[in-house]
Amino acid sequence: MNDLSLVQQYLLCAVSDGGKLTSLHSERMICFLAGGLLTLELAGCVAAEGKKKVSATAPLPEGLAYLRPMYDFIVKKGPVAAEKVAEEFYSGMTSKKFDQLFNAVGESLAALGLAEAAGPGLLGGRKSFKPVGKAVDQVVETLRAELLEDAPITEDAAALAVLLDQGGCIKAYFSPYEQKSIREKLKALSKSETGKLVEDMMYFVEDLVSVMAALTVLNGM
Repeated sequence: MNDLSLVQQYLLCAVSDGGKLTSLHSERMICFLAGGLLTLELAGCVAAEGKKKVSATAPLPEGLAYLRPMYDFIVKKGPVAAEKVAEEFYSGMTSKKFDQLFNAVGESLAALGLAEAAGPGLLGGRKSFKPVGKAVDQVVETLRAELLEDAPITEDAAALAVLLDQGGCIKAYFSPYEQKSIREKLKALSKSETGKLVEDMMYFVEDLVSVMAALTVLNGM
């Protein structure tokens, strides 16, 4: 599962039993968007400027074509605040742009045989992508090996742990004791070069969740 991008791994773990992301779990939707941004950053396609704004720095790799809607928005508007990118794609259940991005990432998983696509029905909109086989187990076990055992911790694994934690998904896969251990492991990384990136990602996701949650309340969603 190491060939999957951060946002692909997150989507497999974050969807409901029916393969959906809805405004009933807004934090998961916001973390999905954060996952898209972090995937682009880890791939070197975009860079954060002073932790506030992002801009395109390189062409989008063919393997990340499913993130084209987000990448093109950054190219067009950049440098642009990260929360503005998230706001562009998030407006609860009615966001056509969120549906477009979600469907694109989901279809990339379906093409790999890791998810089963369904919907969206006569009116279009967001499809469902239900993970198949042991797709989720493989992602979780790889994450467990890196964060709870002695395997080297990659940037992707650290970022995935942060997203699952902030999205409220982590409790479905790890016991309270394991969750505590993971948080402690990530905190201990702060003294290393990788840890500095982890710390930045934690603040980035926390800020994004906070900003978008406030926007949701203001919009009455």
